[in-house]
Amino acid sequence: MSAVALRAMMRAMQRVFVERLAQGPVGLAEGEAGHLRDVLRMKAGERVEAFDAGGSVALGRLESVTKRGVVLALEAPR
Repeated sequence: MSAVALRAMMRAMQRVFVERLAQGPVGLAEGEAGHLRDVLRMKAGERVEAFDAGGSVALGRLESVTKRGVVLALEAPR
């Protein structure tokens, strides 16, 4: 089992705010991106639950995590 998979299993799924949920790649605002990258130290491939102000949610995976930003690959919102 990879270190990313083991880390994902050992902690609760993180929730992240997204301005507008849409299926596919979505870039995060700098505050959210910095929190996931620098505080939680999440890596590409880890799963998250995204939500918006309207109460919609979508499961997603961190597609890229760099100093430039964080991109999620989201499933269809529910």
